[in-house]
Amino acid sequence: MEVIVMIDGNVTTDKLNTWLSRRAERMDALRELNERLKRNGSICESVFVDSSNWFAPNGSYFYIGQVFASIHHCRVIYAQTDCDREMVGYASVLGDQCYAIAGNDSDFFIFDVPLYIQLRSLHFSYRAKCLDFVGCYHRDFLSAVEL
Repeated sequence: MEVIVMIDGNVTTDKLNTWLSRRAERMDALRELNERLKRNGSICESVFVDSSNWFAPNGSYFYIGQVFASIHHCRVIYAQTDCDREMVGYASVLGDQCYAIAGNDSDFFIFDVPLYIQLRSLHFSYRAKCLDFVGCYHRDFLSAVEL
């Protein structure tokens, strides 16, 4: 089995405003968190750092891809257009050899992919040698929304 990591290298023109808005929201959330930490000091136990606020600095995706590429049985593909659509297209080409797509985008519910795994939900237990995640089969999603 091989893991394929697709990195969203470009922001397409049609998604630029959405990308800028989300990036600004994350920056605001991180500024607010920083201010709360300054006010409350290091003993602040009520601060929960939501991983959805994290984003890689500009230009670092190339290096993140290099880290993944150094892992045995892991291939890295840098998307040239809309990464979601490239992932779905690549999964379609692989057919039965594609078991799941992991991502952070609810768009995958509308695409015919075998299993969508919420990337943020992935948790590997080295001790138990198991991988836990939250996912949804496309057919189950369609059944749940009665389509």
